[in-house]
Amino acid sequence: MKITAKVNRGAHAGAILTPHEHARNEGMYAVSETKYESDYIYLETLEEVARHIEAGFSVRMSRDGSKVPPSLIVPAKIKVEY
Repeated sequence: MKITAKVNRGAHAGAILTPHEHARNEGMYAVSETKYESDYIYLETLEEVARHIEAGFSVRMSRDGSKVPPSLIVPAKIKVEY
């Protein structure tokens, strides 16, 4: 399974984003219906993330190796390949 989004504008336009593995939550992925950290749901697998995207959740995503904090990406901008 592959989950990606593409940066459309700015200095990193064209960069590919993937679900961000949160270090303080043991490599789990964060999804949310809002932008607030208190609403984040942490998931263990990409399959769980894909199900939440289909249900309308946004995903915290980042570029591999980037020092820029992850962004919350809306479902309409995310591509899920099974």
